[in-house]
Amino acid sequence: MAPLWKAISVQYVRDDADAKVYQGVVDSDWTIGSVPNGGYVLALILQACIEHQSSTSHRDPIHVTAHYLRTTSKTAFEVRIKALKTGKGFTNLTAELVQEDQLKVVTHIIFGSFASTEPAHAKLKAALSPPSRFARKVPLYRHPSNAPPMPMRKAWGFHRHSRWTEEPEVHTANQAMNAEVGGGGLEWGSWFELTDKDERITTASLAFLVDMFVNTPMILSKISDVGLPISWFPTMTLAIEFKHPIPQSEAFAKRTVGLYSSGKYLNDPSGHHDIYAEVWTAPCNIGEGQEQAGWRDNQRCLAVATQMALVVPFEVNTKSGEKSAARL
Repeated sequence: MAPLWKAISVQYVRDDADAKVYQGVVDSDWTIGSVPNGGYVLALILQACIEHQSSTSHRDPIHVTAHYLRTTSKTAFEVRIKALKTGKGFTNLTAELVQEDQLKVVTHIIFGSFASTEPAHAKLKAALSPPSRFARKVPLYRHPSNAPPMPMRKAWGFHRHSRWTEEPEVHTANQAMNAEVGGGGLEWGSWFELTDKDERITTASLAFLVDMFVNTPMILSKISDVGLPISWFPTMTLAIEFKHPIPQSEAFAKRTVGLYSSGKYLNDPSGHHDIYAEVWTAPCNIGEGQEQAGWRDNQRCLAVATQMALVVPFEVNTKSGEKSAARL
């Protein structure tokens, strides 16, 4: 039962044929109901890979794709890392998370370097980043100093270690949505703070943060009677692109980020739905600081992600946890 910076902890234990093996224990606080949060589990894998790459020139994760094969449990795990290819600019790895001799999650991760000064295409000068007038800005209406707090679900074990806010303007926009050409879908946004004073946003923790949002079926149920019972939304696939190194300047909050997500499709079977998510820097922690003119211009997007999730009765989550406990 630890804050996130302690809960994302792995240790190298051995070489196993062509794999490097790291071990750890899934922390029981970073769960949805009885099951570990999918983004948190990916953070464990990513942390092992970051440590594996720490002595190389390719230290920064650029992209990760994860497939969740089986429900993970609150117990010990191994991450088995294999190198697929190491080139001049990038290293490709596979990493598998195994519990009780069962393969639970498989990933493909591309590492590179944000510090590289040699662009692959020297003549390319286009960039959709500030100060370009085409650059995207942080998509939240409220400054963290005056954003209204929002209750966090008690079923989320990590509610003891975090808090977040709501965006009334986004809710209003969802209610008014009426697509004619393109468009459509539903949006959500929040400032999210890790409350332990020793917390820091890390590259590995971004995998957890891109998985923090209110799912499209829940948003829809608040503005339309869709008959949604208490449900669980297990992740099937999750892909992350890391966009910007985490700033170390005092101008950015160390343990608070901006979260934004949108979903446009919700279909049978099993209510599978798409989620697009962004994680942004924050100018200060929630309820602190003071809003300054142009504060959005200074924020940077740290990561973007897409995933496919399902809609299943919450009883499935409870039974999965009971099965895991019975095996221990």
